[in-house]
Amino acid sequence: MPDVAGDAAMVYASLSLKVMLPSGYPEDAGAQGEVENTRGLTDSDVSELKAKMDELCQELLQEKSTCLFQLVQLAKDFVNEKNVPSDDCTICMCPFDEDEQFFLTLCG
Repeated sequence: MPDVAGDAAMVYASLSLKVMLPSGYPEDAGAQGEVENTRGLTDSDVSELKAKMDELCQELLQEKSTCLFQLVQLAKDFVNEKNVPSDDCTICMCPFDEDEQFFLTLCG
């Protein structure tokens, strides 16, 4: 979840992070991270995050260093950065800019 001071109405992007720590971790085997249950992220966003996570895991495996905290922080920072609607505006059909103000209405 992004940093929104507990205001659930301000959450536009979220995900679940699943981290597998294989036998031999961290000296002989690296962690593996998976992104699940995404909301407000495009397929491209998810691929970008997965690539960054894989790169981080490989880098820290070379150092024989743990990476659980770093993976969580990477995912959290990524969600904070992407916490804007990824769909086009339903009125003007233009994409949202990161610094553009918008209003989220709740359905139902």
